[in-house]
Amino acid sequence: MKTRATGKHLKEIVLADKEARKHLSEKEIEEAFNINFYLRNIKTIFNRLGI
Repeated sequence: MKTRATGKHLKEIVLADKEARKHLSEKEIEEAFNINFYLRNIKTIFNRLGI
């Protein structure tokens, strides 16, 4: 895999990939790698679990 071979973050590789950029804008790629989107409900989940 390119990330292992180059030591670059996957986001950097996707941003530089011409095929990916045909289908996704820079903003869409940035949003896909935004961890806050995936963690947006973490407080609710922890509260439900009593953590």
